[in-house]
Amino acid sequence: MKNTLISFPVFLFEYLGKLKIEADEFLLWLQIYRFHKTGDLFPSMKRLAELTNQSTTQISEIIARLIQKELLALKSKKEVNGQLVDFYDPYLLFDRLENICSTKKAENADQSVKKIGIAELNQQFQQEFGRVLTPIEIERLCMWLEQDKYDPEIIQLALTEAVLANAYNFNYIDRILLTWEGKNIRTKADVIKEQNNRKKQILQKEIDQQEAQKRVKNQPKVTIEKWL
Repeated sequence: MKNTLISFPVFLFEYLGKLKIEADEFLLWLQIYRFHKTGDLFPSMKRLAELTNQSTTQISEIIARLIQKELLALKSKKEVNGQLVDFYDPYLLFDRLENICSTKKAENADQSVKKIGIAELNQQFQQEFGRVLTPIEIERLCMWLEQDKYDPEIIQLALTEAVLANAYNFNYIDRILLTWEGKNIRTKADVIKEQNNRKKQILQKEIDQQEAQKRVKNQPKVTIEKWL
């Protein structure tokens, strides 16, 4: 009797628990997958029942559960003679696992980005402050990123604002971030727009002051004698 080897992807065993598949469901899926790999795409209920020590009624119920969980599909295809034949598609389970695996990788990548963000911010703050940050300050950095969900670029811009104001402390930077949040400033583009608006306001104020000074200078001088 020849032994036929059937291979499985590693992530099947790594993420199988995420599928919430029952033991009897997985055992039946394995048998259907085995038949599929050996060319029998639609094994009989009786044969599946014999191999899993179940009744045909139980096999029918388990197959229904697998189909409901989108781990197995019952499909039809047309033969050369035009006859429609049914077959099981066990590969839906692999599709589900691949989605879970991709989601997990994306989450890990996101966590990696956060760690890189904290490391870069920590280095920038130390360069600007000219000292090593305290554990409380590092914790505050983490809170800005993870709890308050501030974009790292926003924190960098707030640091720049504080440095320009010669204010080397976290409370000042926190007030900047809160002010921006109150104005719904969440991105670098929003900050640049706000800075441009502020510059325009300052420029307009200077123009108004200059105009007021010109008006004062252009007013005719009235001597005391004339006023009396």
